[in-house]
Amino acid sequence: MINGNLQAFLDKLALGMELEVSFRGKKYLIQGWDWSEADASAGPHIEMFELGENFERDYEFRYNGTSRGECTEAFLAAKIWDGMTFNEAEREIEWIS
Repeated sequence: MINGNLQAFLDKLALGMELEVSFRGKKYLIQGWDWSEADASAGPHIEMFELGENFERDYEFRYNGTSRGECTEAFLAAKIWDGMTFNEAEREIEWIS
């Protein structure tokens, strides 16, 4: 991971915190949330979308799970980094904020 501690990044990812990253010239926002008291159907969720000049949410990844851990595992296993998993692409991913 460029400009960041990998374990700290994974800890924040598991908590569903907003993370901004860059990969091969593109910037992405990763975010998640847990159950909502206002809407019980809105359960553990994680998503990633590209940030650009014409901000549109073209999701690279979206996942609804039964737990934060399940969401994190699905994100790490998804081949959303030019056909690679997070672990395969991690050396090229820059943690911006």
